[in-house]
Amino acid sequence: MRVVTPLAKVLVPGLILFCAAPARAQGTRADYERAARFLTGDLGKLVQGADIRPTWIEDSDQFWYQKPGLDTEFVLINTTKNTRGPAFDQAKLAEELSKATRRQIRAKRAAIRFAAEGQRWTCILSTYACLREKLPPEREEVSPDGNWSAFVEQYNLYLRNLWTGTVAQLTTDGEKSWDYATPLPSSDLLVREGTERVEQHAAVFWSPDSSKLVTYRIDSRNAGRFTTLQFVPPDQLRPKAFTYVYPLPGEIVPTAQPIIFDVQALHRTDIQTAPLEIYFQGGPSFSWYKDSKRIHYMFRSRGDKRFEYREVDADTGKQRVVVEEEAKTYIDPGENRAIPVNEGAEILVTSERDGWNHILSLQRKNGELGKPGHKGALGGAKHRPC
Repeated sequence: MRVVTPLAKVLVPGLILFCAAPARAQGTRADYERAARFLTGDLGKLVQGADIRPTWIEDSDQFWYQKPGLDTEFVLINTTKNTRGPAFDQAKLAEELSKATRRQIRAKRAAIRFAAEGQRWTCILSTYACLREKLPPEREEVSPDGNWSAFVEQYNLYLRNLWTGTVAQLTTDGEKSWDYATPLPSSDLLVREGTERVEQHAAVFWSPDSSKLVTYRIDSRNAGRFTTLQFVPPDQLRPKAFTYVYPLPGEIVPTAQPIIFDVQALHRTDIQTAPLEIYFQGGPSFSWYKDSKRIHYMFRSRGDKRFEYREVDADTGKQRVVVEEEAKTYIDPGENRAIPVNEGAEILVTSERDGWNHILSLQRKNGELGKPGHKGALGGAKHRPC
């Protein structure tokens, strides 16, 4: 005969209660689905029109934007006439594109220029005829005139003539963790691709006349690393580790040296600046003035206490600081802009000099700042036109 002791009677119910507790704490599927609605990628979809990105049409007073949603629309705004309407006839464009591709294209999904069926397409709005263009190899950055493309191979930068197919090697000294035209990859990209050796689009910024390009070389050899674990990878049972550049406070950060290349002469000009510190993934971004003679970009110090709007002579690489914003505490990098107007004759710049974020106008001829739209009572950053 089997006898159950009082101790066993006490332990067994306790064990049952102990095991049941974690099950109650896990939550239901509905709880997780409700929480997922507030993730960054989904939260923006809950507010109509909150993520509009305007694209100005050359030197005109008009811009267009793509209205987000299931049935996306392309909207044209005329700021002088204060009018709003469709940018083009999407139904007609979809009809002509369907003829060209021999596939049914929905009007609400059409675009003006895009890649489809392994080809690049341009649809002329006056006739809505769709023209097929040759699609360059993936991850290559094509020049505005369509004659050149830049790409990275084995840590170095190359230039391809899209008419002849000939390739010129622009750099020869690239190496792992000290490579050209390659942004620092994010952990999301590594996990999505399933490898630490991801292939990225060449980080090249072409001049409007396609005569030059600006890029950079990032040195991350001694920068701090971080490791992320993917606990449930799709291709194996064991967790998978991904190590990437992500310096913590006090550690060495990667730096980028900006470089200009002349396409015809294959000549290299380093921009005359101290190496640019890279704090997270990605790399520096550069823009050109329309005359293709000058480059401008934003510089932010570590800790975001200072930012500078810089201009560079594309022939010599000589740099000057046009606008400098400085604070004792912190300048919000997400609300920090400097935009050139009329080829840089005027700079629209955000400033927190009095504790409130204003848009100020800097006239380049006299170096004066315009008046902000409102004033606050808080002490903040100081602004210095250079």
